[in-house]
Amino acid sequence: MKYFLIAILFFSCFVCSYGQTEDSSKIGINDSLYFYFFNSTPYNAEVYKNDTLLLGLTPLRLYLPEKLEGDLIFKKTGYFSKRFSMDNYDSSGGVHIILKSYFAPEDDIVDKDKSTIFKKERNYWKIGALGLATLGSAYASITFKKKANDYYDRYTVSNDRSLLDKSREFDIYYGISIVLTQAAFIALIYFLFMD
Repeated sequence: MKYFLIAILFFSCFVCSYGQTEDSSKIGINDSLYFYFFNSTPYNAEVYKNDTLLLGLTPLRLYLPEKLEGDLIFKKTGYFSKRFSMDNYDSSGGVHIILKSYFAPEDDIVDKDKSTIFKKERNYWKIGALGLATLGSAYASITFKKKANDYYDRYTVSNDRSLLDKSREFDIYYGISIVLTQAAFIALIYFLFMD
């Protein structure tokens, strides 16, 4: 077993010393070649030079001995062809072409009407005032009910009749403020959506 492990160690050192020392993308490639990268959405689009010479399908990587000039045409069945001028080529990132489908809706067909559906202009002062009245009367109703409950709790402990009267008085204020809250809310809905 000991000799077997030594043999494996020796063999692995031998293989590592004669292994690949360069990046596989550079092996056999002359530095004087031009590199081009073309991609598209959808992929597998045909790339033609000057309408006749098929260069390949996207994603396409090309190493050419001379600079690529002129126009390229990207074609795919079911999509509009797109022409690309090599004057606009970005050597740092390549080119990504987006082909439009024959069957996809066009963006400029959609009419973007950002107006409201109301026939009359909204009265924002009334809407704001009614909104504040709704919130104010709701807050008042909560406050009156808390006070009525507090007086009633104190009445149950002390049996003082004046505390019961105060509790009933704040219950009346609570009822009035609830009615005002509902009326203001109904008016707010009317001026907001109906008028």
